[in-house]
Amino acid sequence: MNEEKFDFWRNLFFYIVSFIGLMIFIFSIVSFITGFFSVEYPEPPISKPVHGAIPPTPHLHIDVRSLINSGTAATVGFFLWIFSWGTIQKEHNEKLNEDK
Repeated sequence: MNEEKFDFWRNLFFYIVSFIGLMIFIFSIVSFITGFFSVEYPEPPISKPVHGAIPPTPHLHIDVRSLINSGTAATVGFFLWIFSWGTIQKEHNEKLNEDK
């Protein structure tokens, strides 16, 4: 009885850790992808435009720091998820082999 209770809490812990790792991975991948699509426009000119002048064009601005943070979080979340899910699967397979 005591061992079953311990197994329940241990499995619950690994499922929660696996879920947290998966959520970190998903949200950081979304943040990483949206980091590439931030377009900023330059300040409009204050002076009166000159005839024949080229209008300002939008330029792409990528926030490198947020991309690095998102990539790091995605890597940590991925390995956390894979490790905990692999532990769950390994223990489940061992328990199935013991029952045979």
